[in-house]
Amino acid sequence: MTRSFAVIVELDDALEQDAAGVDRAPASEIARAALAAERAGVTAVSFQDHPTRIADGARYGRLDAVLRAASVAPLTGSIGLLPVVHALYNEPFHVATQLASLDTASLGRGGWIAAADPDAAIAARHGRDPLPRELADAELVDVVEAVRRLWDTWEDDAVVRDVASGRYLDREKVHYADFAGERFSVKGPSIIPRSPQGQPVVIGAAGSSAELDAALVDVAAQGAGALAFGPAAVPAVASAAAASLATARDQLPDGVLLIAQLGFALDSAGLPARERLAATAAAPTFADSRARFAGPAHALTDLLAAIAGIADGVRLFPAHLGIDLDELGRAVLPELRRRDVFRSPRAGETLRTTLGLARPANRFAAARGAGETTDDTIPSATDRLEVAR
Repeated sequence: MTRSFAVIVELDDALEQDAAGVDRAPASEIARAALAAERAGVTAVSFQDHPTRIADGARYGRLDAVLRAASVAPLTGSIGLLPVVHALYNEPFHVATQLASLDTASLGRGGWIAAADPDAAIAARHGRDPLPRELADAELVDVVEAVRRLWDTWEDDAVVRDVASGRYLDREKVHYADFAGERFSVKGPSIIPRSPQGQPVVIGAAGSSAELDAALVDVAAQGAGALAFGPAAVPAVASAAAASLATARDQLPDGVLLIAQLGFALDSAGLPARERLAATAAAPTFADSRARFAGPAHALTDLLAAIAGIADGVRLFPAHLGIDLDELGRAVLPELRRRDVFRSPRAGETLRTTLGLARPANRFAAARGAGETTDDTIPSATDRLEVAR
């Protein structure tokens, strides 16, 4: 499939900084931001999440990222929706069904940024013992595999809706997941049919052994000065980024997309972005290891065009969502489209189609087609009665 450079914009980091009060990302603001991003033509929006948020020294709660993404699914028609889900302590069965529901509600625009934070506070929230950090990736590998198997437990044509016979589904096309990992097992099947994409897009950190569709790599800051580099530094930063991204690309399995991560702030209405960054230097908008661009739109356009030469997309973290998303949509994305670097998603496309990813074949249907003998199908009521006897 033809790939197009993807531009993903993170909503929640900037929303929390922009919004006032304890509820840092109210539903109305989430909807407004997602619709603004869709009008700007970005490929997808991501919804950052952490189960134990802290603001102004106090912990607070809010709707999790999947629910926030699902809340805007019926309001949008083309943009991809990528919630961050911390997967080490959540039940994989629930993760699978929630993400499949998001994909269904959005008509195939759902995805998952799989996070693996072993934070003991998150474990306590789920009533679980904390997992040693060195075991986090191995656990994530098991979770992703279990979720993928659950997504496949219903074949695409399992639902028959045969009124004459009173059958809703073909039981031979609904399967047990039968996953056994190091610390948990999942029998299955899922409680909902296979979603429009078959499997929502799975994104994770580069270096994970989990089965990913796309991997995230920070455009690394080259020393403290690069945390807010400007137009003059673009050629050097682009060269360094290309080298580091090329190294990451070499370490990725074939077919896995490479997504660079970059913070940005754009000049707007005569106010230099560097002045805005200086005024919000203490705000936790950017990770210390991630470079941030601050300057005019044309320089960011040049940088993204250079990154597009080696990466499949970029996830952008705006310093101020209201200002920077507007400037991105007004001055950066149109020029990238003119240079034939980027295209906006089209209504009716799935996220996989937009990213150039093939729709995965159902593993259980493939096994049946190959003539493999399996006993993982769901038994009929008569079969269950015989087993009980």
